[in-house]
Amino acid sequence: MLLRQPVHLLFLLLVLSIVAITPGCIIPKKYQPGKPFVFSTNIDIDGNLQPSEKIDLKTKLANQLDDSLKTRIITKYPGRKILDKPPVFDSAYAARSVLFMNNLLQSLGYYKAAIEWDTSITVRKHQQRVTVDFTVTPGKSYKFDSIAYRLEDSALQLLAMLRRNGSLIKKGEPYSIEIISAELDRLVELFRNNGYYKFSRDDLNAQRDTVFAALIDPSLDPFERLSLLQEAKRRQENPTMNLVIHLRNPAAVNHFRKYYLRNVNVYPDLDYFEDTLGIAKYDTVKVKGLSIFNKYNKFKPAFIASRSLLRPGEMYRLRNQNRTYSNFAELNTFIQVSVDLQESKDSTPALDAFIRMYPSKKQDLSVSVDASYNTGDLITTGNLFGVGLNLGLNNRNVARQAIQSSTNLRTGVEIDLGKNFLQTVQTSLSHTISFPRFIFFPFKIKHPDSLRFARTLLNFNGAYTDRRNFYELRSLNASFGWQWARKRHTWYWSPLNVEYVKLNPRQQLEDLLASVPNLQFSFNNGLII
Repeated sequence: MLLRQPVHLLFLLLVLSIVAITPGCIIPKKYQPGKPFVFSTNIDIDGNLQPSEKIDLKTKLANQLDDSLKTRIITKYPGRKILDKPPVFDSAYAARSVLFMNNLLQSLGYYKAAIEWDTSITVRKHQQRVTVDFTVTPGKSYKFDSIAYRLEDSALQLLAMLRRNGSLIKKGEPYSIEIISAELDRLVELFRNNGYYKFSRDDLNAQRDTVFAALIDPSLDPFERLSLLQEAKRRQENPTMNLVIHLRNPAAVNHFRKYYLRNVNVYPDLDYFEDTLGIAKYDTVKVKGLSIFNKYNKFKPAFIASRSLLRPGEMYRLRNQNRTYSNFAELNTFIQVSVDLQESKDSTPALDAFIRMYPSKKQDLSVSVDASYNTGDLITTGNLFGVGLNLGLNNRNVARQAIQSSTNLRTGVEIDLGKNFLQTVQTSLSHTISFPRFIFFPFKIKHPDSLRFARTLLNFNGAYTDRRNFYELRSLNASFGWQWARKRHTWYWSPLNVEYVKLNPRQQLEDLLASVPNLQFSFNNGLII
């Protein structure tokens, strides 16, 4: 009997734990008493969709629910879930959710979807828990059948046709408003990268055609009509969508002209909140056609000109405008950078560019102190207290070419509180130089303008550690490499890295190594190239 009681107790605890962690064990809190409240909302997809498609569609539909049908469940700890402030149920919330979900389904090409909803109430003590169930039958979604460009401007039409291989709309792919929107954005970017500065999204319109228009032609031959009727029936079973992209207002010819850059004015060292009206107070120099207005002569004009992709006389390209901005902004040398364009006041399609830059402070010094405490390590025992001092010096504009230089000095000591003597002395010095371009890069880059940034990194590091009665350690490290980014990916390649470690062991360490030979691998000299 003495053995059975603990067994029964363990069994009871096991049952209680299983009940506690069972899904659905939710405790409502802060609900309005005497009123039915939303306890849960379920969405069921009824249709011949792939499991992954059902999961994706269910997630999107759940996001369309009215806020008053969404419940907020908080997990306090495993087995205890709190339904916090559940909203009072109202059928208007369900009707509004059906409207939102229908709009979503139509945007995804489900034009014949059916949505039904029902509720059930569970009464538990003073609680009226309402469960709302939605049953969605999306039906068959439309597929893209064809896309046509009917731009009333011959130059725009030719450009669109030459780049139609890059279209985001593919025949047979599911219809989606998001894809159509992305395709319109692609065309706008294409045109603006080819001189059409004033072209915008408002200049394009996508016309969807789901009607088999040929059937309403009264001159059709009866046999042709029969053939078209069969084709229309086939399309009804597998609905398709034709898309025609055309100009919204062909008469707005001012938007369909190519613009060229006339003047490119660069202000590399403006004071913050300063305007550029007083041009007379700047020293002006011409480099590669750019007019560079220096106030403090903080940057070399040739360096500034090399970072700009905007050149007088060249056709306007949105890509060059954005890249010019990023070329200066990523230097970490300026507080703010702006690239503005101004149209010519006469009727000529010309643009004046204004590149304004507000430099950060050239240098800054940082000082910090840190402390540590531990109760011993591999070769010592006792209570160790350490304190360290860190000094950092940053230079953001070495040689007036935005070369970044960072120097950090750290020194610290560690004291054995039990024996009241200095246990460790440590000093390290590191220096990093970052050039905002490739230096000695062994390969030719085919499309350098496609790089978001390119840097050459040079690092030096030296450290000295003296542990009383154990060892003296010196280390040196030097590395050289390149870092660059293209699109969303960043790479770092260091073809040269040299590490040197010199250990001077003392008696206590030699005694420790003699007793534990495996530690020899952790305490030795080394040269790695």
